[in-house]
Amino acid sequence: MDISKYGKHGSSILIYLLKNGEVPITDFSKINIGPTSYYRSLSNLEVDGLVKRRETINRRKIVLVSLTEKGKEFAEKLVELEEVAESPGDKEAEGVIHIDGEEINVALTPEERENSKYLKFLFHFNVLDNHITVEEAVPGKRSRIFNIYVKQNGNGIFRLWCEQDDSYECWHVREAWGYPQVQKMMTQYKGRVKICSVCGYENPENAKYCMECGAKLE
Repeated sequence: MDISKYGKHGSSILIYLLKNGEVPITDFSKINIGPTSYYRSLSNLEVDGLVKRRETINRRKIVLVSLTEKGKEFAEKLVELEEVAESPGDKEAEGVIHIDGEEINVALTPEERENSKYLKFLFHFNVLDNHITVEEAVPGKRSRIFNIYVKQNGNGIFRLWCEQDDSYECWHVREAWGYPQVQKMMTQYKGRVKICSVCGYENPENAKYCMECGAKLE
């Protein structure tokens, strides 16, 4: 399941439709999504058969949007994943966790801890499970949706990288580390890729030659 292909607001649209049934297309402004954004996301969702639109006329033309059966199943899975990801695992008192013998700093300041309650983590099941999607919905502000990726840092070590802050150490990353799903994703990911010693490209575990430069992989 990869919700990111439907744009930054794909998950919000699907979950809103699951909870509210068929709604006028303008209803998405209630969840802080502008027309340009929801039209783009809806188009992608419609192409994959997850939502459908119909027009009705009652004094004026109204476009109504609803989930298809496929979309309902997809949205229910999203809700299930959100419930699983509702709260992170217990962090050690010192503000660190241990992954494969490494110590990872996950401590948050009081302000960051307060802000963390506005985050929702959506977990994916992709070929390499190399990212999670985060929705940040602070009351009174437009919600933001961005990804946190598994990525090699400047020292060639796999770490979480936040595209929102362009950082390996921002508070979004430190909060994400506390989730057991993220820790498991990281552990599994590192064992399922082959790093090319020539160009550093991350190849599938069954690759014999680098997909980027063609070098033979060990």
